[in-house]
Amino acid sequence: MKIGQRIDPSDYVLPEGLSDGEVLARLGDPLIRICNLYSIEDADGKAVKFVPNRAQCEVLHAVFVDGVKRIAIPKARQLGFSTLIALIQFDTVHFCQKGSSLRGVIIDKSVDDAQAKLAKIKFAWERLPKELQDKMLISNKGAIEFENGSSISAGMKARGRTPQVVHISEWGPIAHRDPIRSAEIVTGVLQAASGDKALIFAESTHEGGKGGDWYELLKRSLETPEEHRTSKDFRVMFFPWYMEPRYTENGNVEQVDREVREYLAGKELEIQMKGGMDFRFTDGQRLFYYKKRRELGRKIYAEFPTTLEESWMTPIVGAIYGPEVDKARLAGRIGPNVMHYEGFPVYSTFDIGAPTNTICWLWQIIGDRINYLECLRGGDDCNTPGDWARRLKAKTAYTYGGHFLPHDGETLWARLLRESELRGVVCLPRPTDVWDNINDALTSFSRCFLHAKGCEWGINSLEAYRAKEEGGDTGTVKNVPVHDWASHASTAFGYTHQVIRLGLCVDRSAMPVRPKAQMQRRPQSLTGLASWRKPRVIR
Repeated sequence: MKIGQRIDPSDYVLPEGLSDGEVLARLGDPLIRICNLYSIEDADGKAVKFVPNRAQCEVLHAVFVDGVKRIAIPKARQLGFSTLIALIQFDTVHFCQKGSSLRGVIIDKSVDDAQAKLAKIKFAWERLPKELQDKMLISNKGAIEFENGSSISAGMKARGRTPQVVHISEWGPIAHRDPIRSAEIVTGVLQAASGDKALIFAESTHEGGKGGDWYELLKRSLETPEEHRTSKDFRVMFFPWYMEPRYTENGNVEQVDREVREYLAGKELEIQMKGGMDFRFTDGQRLFYYKKRRELGRKIYAEFPTTLEESWMTPIVGAIYGPEVDKARLAGRIGPNVMHYEGFPVYSTFDIGAPTNTICWLWQIIGDRINYLECLRGGDDCNTPGDWARRLKAKTAYTYGGHFLPHDGETLWARLLRESELRGVVCLPRPTDVWDNINDALTSFSRCFLHAKGCEWGINSLEAYRAKEEGGDTGTVKNVPVHDWASHASTAFGYTHQVIRLGLCVDRSAMPVRPKAQMQRRPQSLTGLASWRKPRVIR
């Protein structure tokens, strides 16, 4: 199965001079119906014949030639996928075999958005030749039902019977802003649409960094080897902004600044290396991107991504640690060279929750640095205190100085960890305010060095951790940290700084400098530490 193949719409256009019987015979092919029958509304509100563009032709090839049943599309703005999926959904339920009674579902971030997609279907039905129209028995803003027994409903959730054609739109924003509803999509509609012939389309711009259901679906799909794929696996089809012919601008390209020129030159090289082809942006594309970047700033990564990886770089409204993580990257404090220093104690701090939400940071204090070595997550193979004790003790290179739990760990976790012979288990006092640990962490972030691979989940969480405004009991508005996938590692990160503030670990950064003679014997600078305590590369 090759990626990037597409149909040629001209191969499916009905020739002139066919008899009615010949036309009806050929309309048994869904590609002929889609390339000939349907009208859509253009940007000026006029009805025009639907002719699939290049990106849409790739999706049509995947569905009707390759037979792909589940497609995830991380996309740039206005490439026409909502329209295409609406037509596929309509075509499938409207022209289904008698007695099939197929059900389509549209799920979107708002009721209005979902109903707008249903309106596209009504628009196409109204402009079908009368001889081909199946009678519409029910028609309202939220649902339509045809005489053949098939129906399509639109809203924020899927309700009722098992669907056969599903359109999930803007799952990225849903997963970021409403993780509970996103979880219902995973456990509800994806499980309900389990038939062998069921079609599921998910298309979205991205929000929320490297986490949430939408990101996890894409990551899992991209990491599944081709030989392990089944019809229930999603195929990721990414379409960058430059694939759309409309995304060009007439004007003087000399106005494009140096930063954008260098960025686009780097992307050209990246695209050439991945695709093995000679690729160049046109002057019109360069000017278009420059104008959009000035207009959108960093939001351009969500709206007009050049590569799939850029989608995860979109800024997060209310980000708490995000700006500090950016500074740490620029300063080289996130990377592969954050070492474990043998002989110095390693500390652990936990946030306790469901197995996958239990997080543990492993860290050291080296001079004035806080070195974060690993960020560990629970899961099927590590979900009890005993499992965690074995996991930590198996890291024999580490000499532990203490294991710190949140205040609610005293009842069960602390006792079971101690019974598993883990020494130095301490429960922290409950913070007076949730912002106490956050502010400590923000104040000390310039001291933090994070191993890029060992702390990958934690870094992704810190970037995505955010606060939102909520009304208080007195009517005042206050910032409240959001409790979502990113909060668990971020909370445990905050406990690190509570430990330091309470003096529960040895923090050498505040110690006076020793006399020169003693420094030669036990130096405290980072340079000297390398000769006194051997650093070890984390693998």
